[in-house]
Amino acid sequence: MKGKSDKYNYPKLYNMVQKIKKLYDLSIKQKDEIVVPIKKIFLYPIRGIKGLEMEWCEVTPFGLKLDRIWCVMRESKMKPISNHNSNIPCFLRMEYDPDNKPNELVLKLKDDKCYPKLKKRSHTLLFEEDMSEFEFIEG
Repeated sequence: MKGKSDKYNYPKLYNMVQKIKKLYDLSIKQKDEIVVPIKKIFLYPIRGIKGLEMEWCEVTPFGLKLDRIWCVMRESKMKPISNHNSNIPCFLRMEYDPDNKPNELVLKLKDDKCYPKLKKRSHTLLFEEDMSEFEFIEG
């Protein structure tokens, strides 16, 4: 019976990693750093929905705060709706005002021509600062 080390052949993997390290310099030296001006910042709180241009945003160790932390789900299948499997995200827009209403995000249809028979035209997401609790208010 073969042992785990025989099955996965770790020496080959180690050698491959060493070859990659020799071929590519993966370190960043201070002289290689370049200061790049930022012209625009876009935030995408809801995956697949048109982003918001922001004047500023908070950066966390995981990226921009509030970036892609929610998604629209198809209730029947409990799978995310995206532009790959539905045309709905194309018609949705967000409103977010971090200065006046930092814990409120509004999701609504682009205009009255989109899905005119729908009575609920917007949804407001209210969330706690630490995102531990949130609630939807249908409009």
